[in-house]
Amino acid sequence: MCSSDLGKTTTVINLAAALAMQNKKVLVIDLDPQGNATTGLGLSNIDTKNTIYEVLIGSKEFKDVIKNTNIDNLKIVSSNVELSGLEVETAGDSKRAFFLKDKLSQFLATNQDQFSYVFVDCPPSLSLLTVMALVVSHSLVVPLQTEFFALEGLTQLMKTIERIKAYEAAGADIIFPESMKDEKEFENVRKNSKIYLLANMTEFGKSKLLSTKELKNLGYNIVIYPVTTQRLAMKNVEDGLKIIFKDGHQNNIIDKMQTRKRLYELVEYEKYNTPGKKITDFKTDGHE
Repeated sequence: MCSSDLGKTTTVINLAAALAMQNKKVLVIDLDPQGNATTGLGLSNIDTKNTIYEVLIGSKEFKDVIKNTNIDNLKIVSSNVELSGLEVETAGDSKRAFFLKDKLSQFLATNQDQFSYVFVDCPPSLSLLTVMALVVSHSLVVPLQTEFFALEGLTQLMKTIERIKAYEAAGADIIFPESMKDEKEFENVRKNSKIYLLANMTEFGKSKLLSTKELKNLGYNIVIYPVTTQRLAMKNVEDGLKIIFKDGHQNNIIDKMQTRKRLYELVEYEKYNTPGKKITDFKTDGHE
């Protein structure tokens, strides 16, 4: 799995777990110094013993570093930050790109029935570790994101629509096409997709801000406002602080604030008094 931060590790973990649940014997090799696949499968990425790093520098064999996970049939070769130094440490070796392939091939030659699938989780960049994974792999999975403004012109737009169709054919339930300019682009995607579509109505971006009625008429099923409330809150915070700085007090902006009573009503604070009286009884009366 080689990609930027688009869910590569999550994909590795879920594919590996799904196959393991089908009684397939699966090995995950964490080749990312961040060790996210390691922690994602319940192990520590701080542990410096018995990791893929030791295999690649030749101090351990594969059989010595394979670890169990909490999932039956799924094992892992863990990683940690030490792996980030491998590129510098092996700079003088012209065959270093083949280290992983050679080590893994030797292990599988005598343990060919031990695993049905081996997944390699790569770093989120093109590096020696990524090249090692490409050399050893029979197949490559690249998670992709549909971003219209990462593309230029009609040709690229059509390529994105083709990707959407591919995701659809692969079994995607919802498509999230990003950064569409106007109604025409929203409409083009809807015409080329039969499944649920999500519209991202984020302010100050490249997309025209459309109403829920307009999006519904264009055939969109879901709309999100990912940072709208944050922007509303921060604008009021900024304005309020300016007034406090100018006046030296907050008396002139009390009416702009949420009262304590309203806060407690909103979070249903009094309900926390019920279970075993573990929280001190509290009433909102008098806290207007």
